[in-house]
Amino acid sequence: MSEEEIYIGKGAEAAVTVVGRSGLVGDPQRVRVFTSDNPEYIRYSELLAGYMEKLTRWQEILNTDQCESSPVGYRGFDVLVSDSGSTIHGDKLRRPSDPQDKVLLYMRNRASVPAPGYGNPHAKFVVQPRPAGEHLLTDLEDNKTLRMVEIDVDMIEAGKTSTGEQWKSITIKTEREGRIPRGRLAYRQARYEFIGDTLTVKHLYPHPAYDTMPDEMVTSLINTIDSLIPTQATPPLGLRTALEIQPPKTIPHARNTTSVALKSQ
Repeated sequence: MSEEEIYIGKGAEAAVTVVGRSGLVGDPQRVRVFTSDNPEYIRYSELLAGYMEKLTRWQEILNTDQCESSPVGYRGFDVLVSDSGSTIHGDKLRRPSDPQDKVLLYMRNRASVPAPGYGNPHAKFVVQPRPAGEHLLTDLEDNKTLRMVEIDVDMIEAGKTSTGEQWKSITIKTEREGRIPRGRLAYRQARYEFIGDTLTVKHLYPHPAYDTMPDEMVTSLINTIDSLIPTQATPPLGLRTALEIQPPKTIPHARNTTSVALKSQ
């Protein structure tokens, strides 16, 4: 199958590449579209399923009573570190006396799992490093502390889109200090989007303030965040079923790209 490149936006560096059974262009700045008969489509599906397994674990922690919802619908928790290990302090249990120099990170979340026929499932995770974790949550390229990480998961059921096909996406965005201290912030964003049996992968948002975010960077980021959150027994949450997650046993290490996958049907 021949490649078709379409430049998007005035002066944008990203291009669209449609990939069928053959050919994979390694340029991470390209927008790549894979059909279901391409081996990379299957590999990306396994990768994204691994991401979703991590996100589902975070969501299940956030769904516990100690992470009680705020008036605007957010739930959150701190991860505190001590000589005996790390612990989770939900918003409901946070105390003014908690030592800030012992807090690794703060995570908050807003999730919606409506009944069938009433809206579309959505989850948004926001992660911010705290004093004890600023050196752990950093950009892989320039080692600057990430001020914020945002991860959005969305789904629209089949029959509700303009094409009638099911639509699923996961978007990962980071924010850090730019090249000039106290100047314009720098960002990265990667987006994985299933429409029916087609997968679109975007590693670069077309804006001057955004840098490329390859798969390796996404995988490292999600694995790092997950490693900082202690494991605890939590009740299951409907988000897993609503998004039809098909997790693998382990997240595969990225070869030329990272592993996170939404099950595509």
